[in-house]
Parts: sequence; C-alpha cells; structure tokens
Amino acid sequence: MLLLLWRLLATAATGRVFGSRAVQYLRGIGWLIVAGSLAMPALNHFASASQLGYSIEAFGIGPNLAPLDSAGYPGGINIAHLAIGGLILLVAEVFRYGARIEAEHRLTV
Repeated sequence: MLLLLWRLLATAATGRVFGSRAVQYLRGIGWLIVAGSLAMPALNHFASASQLGYSIEAFGIGPNLAPLDSAGYPGGINIAHLAIGGLILLVAEVFRYGARIEAEHRLTV
C-alpha cells in the first residue's frame, strides 16, 4: 500500500493528478484496505496465539483493560476500515470523472 501511495504522490507531483494512473493507484489503495479489513478476522482466527496452543497467564486487573480487536468485537470485521476503504474508492471514482473531463478538454483545445 505504501508503494501505491508513493506512486500516487509521484504522479501528482508531475501535475497529472486527474490521470488514469492516479485513478488506478487510488483504486488499488482502496481495495487493499477493504481486503485487509475483511481478511484480518480470518487471519486472527487461524493464526492467533490461542489457536496455536499458547495462552497468557495474567493476574490482576490488566486483562480487563486490554483493548479488544475490531472495534469492540473480538474477531469481527472492523467497520471503520471498511468505511475508509469505501471513501477512498469513492474518491477514485471522482478522480476517474475528472480524468475523463481532462481528456475531453485536451481534445477540444
């Protein structure tokens, strides 16, 4: 994802913000975030320490203060990551529309 972000910034630095490359990079970032948020519960389920036979012995109030995974539901899908991925995909569609308008502008001028 960092490579896509770096390429997106490099494309923007050349002045071609509304180009097909920028749209591809934004779509890639958006789909990576969505896929990561959907795959994380499965990875946590199959590769967690408790599934591998390890456990943590803790005494006192510490385990009660530990944050839960995925916004309060252990092993669940993080809705915030899905929303961010959806927003990035929406921005990619706006950029696609801008790229189409810029291509028409280059043909008419």
